[in-house]
Amino acid sequence: MRFMYESKHQKSPGILIMCGKFIMKAALVLNLISFFGGHAYGQNLLTIDEAIRIGLSKNYQVLIDSNVMRAAQINNSPGSAGFLPRLDLSGDATYSGQNINQKFSSGTEIDKNNVSANAQSAGAYLTWTLFDGLNMFATAKFLRLQEEQAGTLSKENVQRLMADIINSYYAVVQRKQYLRLLDSSIKYYDVALTTAKNLQLNGKGTRQQVLQAQIDRNAAQADYLLQQNNLQVEKINLNQLLQRNAETAFDVLDTIPLITDLSIDTTELTLRNSNPALMFANSEVDVQTSLLQQSRSLYYPHLDFDAGYSINNSSSSGSFFLKNQNVGWNAGLTLSWNLFNGNQTREQVQITRINLENAHLNYRQLLSQTRASISSAYRDYLTARQEMELLRENLSLSYENLQLATEQYKLFAITQIDLQRAHKSFDDSALLYLLAVYRVKQSETNLLLLSGRLVQ
Repeated sequence: MRFMYESKHQKSPGILIMCGKFIMKAALVLNLISFFGGHAYGQNLLTIDEAIRIGLSKNYQVLIDSNVMRAAQINNSPGSAGFLPRLDLSGDATYSGQNINQKFSSGTEIDKNNVSANAQSAGAYLTWTLFDGLNMFATAKFLRLQEEQAGTLSKENVQRLMADIINSYYAVVQRKQYLRLLDSSIKYYDVALTTAKNLQLNGKGTRQQVLQAQIDRNAAQADYLLQQNNLQVEKINLNQLLQRNAETAFDVLDTIPLITDLSIDTTELTLRNSNPALMFANSEVDVQTSLLQQSRSLYYPHLDFDAGYSINNSSSSGSFFLKNQNVGWNAGLTLSWNLFNGNQTREQVQITRINLENAHLNYRQLLSQTRASISSAYRDYLTARQEMELLRENLSLSYENLQLATEQYKLFAITQIDLQRAHKSFDDSALLYLLAVYRVKQSETNLLLLSGRLVQ
């Protein structure tokens, strides 16, 4: 945490006084930094980058998205689109026993019982679609878009997971900072308690002052224990996001870094190329276009190339041909053209056109909503930063006020109530400042998420 002060040098007799005040404030700032910027880390230090890496490698939704992408990649092939021929191999064998009674016009008569017959055939058959109304090209585009959409959905889920991890991680940091604040604050309560006891021993204080100082100190200790529990709860939540054992012990950094020059580009081209939801909505327009092309292909004839090589063998003890065998190949073209199917093709084309129009409308609606969300989020971000700067100043002032009040209390210059008021003012200012910094970080993360910049 950094505290910035500006000093304007003016030619006046009070310049030495101003410099002295500035030096005193600078010393106070350095003391405040020790509350939030110490570097006593535990052995199991978890950085934000490491947390994101663990989360992305173990999160179930990320693993599911990875499998969906692999399936889409496999499906995006010339064979699935229909460009490649189909080759089938078939074979069969039949055996029979029959009683035959045949009379021919020539006067010949065949009357046999239990006549055996058998037939075998085998062949390879090739079918290759040469023209299908450009359906295969539309299907290839559709499969490619499905693969891209799988990647877009994966990116969106990854960004949401990253935002959750970032918010959860810095919630732990914020709790840790608050504990450090309370620990330092308890030391001031100890000073107040010791001072009250000394005043009583010297006959300048009362038992009531000692009791009140002890009550204030116990309340601060109780709050410290409560915040310790809250810190552990936040760590459990982060461990759950990282798919780790809930009781896994770790330490975090004790500062919340902020982006100083965050700006957002809300032009349509930028958002369409970065925001996953808009990317998906835009690709859905192309998907519906390819589906419309597939439907229109039904209006055109289909031309297939057919070829085969077969072996046929049959024999019967009750016919003129005791054995019949055919071996050879065949090839040809098959043209088919559906002229009427109950208006099913026309209705399918009409429905696809409606879906395409809805895809366009959905994209425009989502673009408008995204711009509004980003605009609102950016205003929240700017307000949060302004609030943080004011509370930063308040924190510095309240800390200086607490130090002065403590010294004055030791000199009997102020009452115990005045000291309590100064102490509570500092505690409140510090807590509000910590919460403000965390809100800025949340606003910053939300802006990056909406603009699609968490994953570049």
